Amino acid sequence: MMEIPANSPDTFVEKELSKETIERGIKVLSNLGFNTESFAELVGKRVLDIGSGAAEAVQVFRKHGIDATPLDADDSFRGVIPGYIVADATKEIPFSDNTFEITMAYANPIFDTESIEAYSEALRVTKEGGQLRIGPFFLPVRKTRT
Repeated sequence: MMEIPANSPDTFVEKELSKETIERGIKVLSNLGFNTESFAELVGKRVLDIGSGAAEAVQVFRKHGIDATPLDADDSFRGVIPGYIVADATKEIPFSDNTFEITMAYANPIFDTESIEAYSEALRVTKEGGQLRIGPFFLPVRKTRT
């Protein structure tokens, strides 16, 4: 299992985030129930973002001093986003049990459609009493006419 030291936000994020990055990151975090007023409460906690893509939410967290780790099966952002972990969350998340206070996934289809393994792995790396935030979910609606 991978052990990572606490991240220093200044090491892992560009000094000035673009307006677009901030807006996308805030939108993701808001949709998962976070708000900027509560960011201070998250300092000192470790956050894992499964399916982080371009890691906008992680970058916003880091800019506020929150120890956030991006993880995605796609390696497109490896080397672009420092600390980016490439792993398939449906197989094994490369961290020890009970590593993160918060594990989150936004608009990640593995949690919508297929994988008890992804849920199991997300729960495994989340500390007892921690939070697993997954969403939003979009379910198809079928209406029949009567």
